Amino acid sequence: RVGPAAADADSDSEYDLEDGDDRALPPPPPPTEGPDTTVSIPIDKAGRYLGVTFSRDAKWSAHVAAAAVKARSQVAAASAALAVVGSMKRAHLLAAHVSYARSVVVWSAAAWGAITSSSLTDVTVAENAAFRLALGQPASTGMSNIVMATLLDDVPFETRLLKIRACAALDHANTAARCPRRRAVDAAVRAAPAAAAYSCVAAACDACAALGLNPPRAGAERGKWRSAVGRAVAQYAERQRVGVSDLALYRAISPNREWRRTWILGQRAAGVRPESALVAVLGGAWRLAPHTRLVR
Repeated sequence: RVGPAAADADSDSEYDLEDGDDRALPPPPPPTEGPDTTVSIPIDKAGRYLGVTFSRDAKWSAHVAAAAVKARSQVAAASAALAVVGSMKRAHLLAAHVSYARSVVVWSAAAWGAITSSSLTDVTVAENAAFRLALGQPASTGMSNIVMATLLDDVPFETRLLKIRACAALDHANTAARCPRRRAVDAAVRAAPAAAAYSCVAAACDACAALGLNPPRAGAERGKWRSAVGRAVAQYAERQRVGVSDLALYRAISPNREWRRTWILGQRAAGVRPESALVAVLGGAWRLAPHTRLVR
């Protein structure tokens, strides 16, 4: 059927309302009785995304603990390689630590808030194992983390974390300048007590303060800011070394970088040799070195 009659026939329904008709639509049918189909979705305490472990409590302990475990496994692999290839130099082991162990730990470090003392201890233990392996020094020598890092021309993880956060402060400033709401939130968070425990922005500001730097302005040149951070980190590391009595002889000699690379990093890591005694003397563990009198 076509035409007006067909249209009238198609629209002839009990649910069609004419002009001015205020009748309500009929109520929906009652729900049918049946079993409860509610599904409970479990929510994990932590989850991983792009290599980062996120926790429901907004803490970074789980991520740092997992990274420390991976770092220790990499140190164990380097130790096994040293046992097979005894001619490996200290510079080789240090490069392996930086490439395979430290890279896991510092991944996404710019996004961290403050980490707990136990998490920092986990990372330091793994780092100390790598430093001792490179220097050929057993744990019984008692060299501290900062002493071994100095002998290897490096800085401890805690100092490196300050550098990473301070460099990220410029990114935070640029983001806040483009987003007024973000700027307001950052200002409110920084004013909260213990904000560095959960805010990467507050942690970056605290890092700048620890290094004696003012937070960068938005739009600052990245190269200049990173250079300023590098100089501040070098000064901070030097201040940290001043209070270490085991480095008194090292500071008195003040060996240049070329000397350190030749007589420390360029030497074999395995075996007991006069070079091992030299490291023990410079590290303040001279009383445990077998050739102490000859060296002195």
